[in-house]
Amino acid sequence: MKKMRKTLVTALVCGCFLNVQAQSVPLPTVDLYDSGMMNMAIQSHAQTYGIRKQNYEMYVDMAFEAAKNDEWRNVLIYTESALDTGFWNAELYFMRGKAYERLGYLKEAQKEYKTAKRKGSIYAADALELLKAKMK
Repeated sequence: MKKMRKTLVTALVCGCFLNVQAQSVPLPTVDLYDSGMMNMAIQSHAQTYGIRKQNYEMYVDMAFEAAKNDEWRNVLIYTESALDTGFWNAELYFMRGKAYERLGYLKEAQKEYKTAKRKGSIYAADALELLKAKMK
C-alpha cells in the first residue's frame, strides 16, 4: 500500500510539472533608460542642491550642538539626517563613532571610525586605536 501511494504521489507531482508553463519576464526596454527621464532626474537633483546643502549644514550644526551637550542619541539622529541629504564630511563619521562609543555600541563605533579614517578624518585613527585597546 505504501509503495503504491508513493508511486501515485510521484506520478501526480510529475504530471503537475508537465503542465507548468514558464512565465515570460520582459527584459528592460529602452523606456527605462529614456534620456528625457534621466535628464529630468538630473535637473531635479541640481535644482534641489541649494536646499539639500542648507539642510545638511543645519543638521551638522545641530549635531555639534548636541555633542557639546552630551546628547549622543540626538547626535546620531542629526548626523543620519545630514547624511541623508547626500552630502558628507569625514568628521561627521568621526562624530557618529564618538556618539556610538559614548552610548556603549563599540562595534558600531569601530565601523564609523574606520569609515571616518578612510574618508580622511584627522582624529579617527587615534580614536580607533584607543577603541581597540578598550575593546580588549
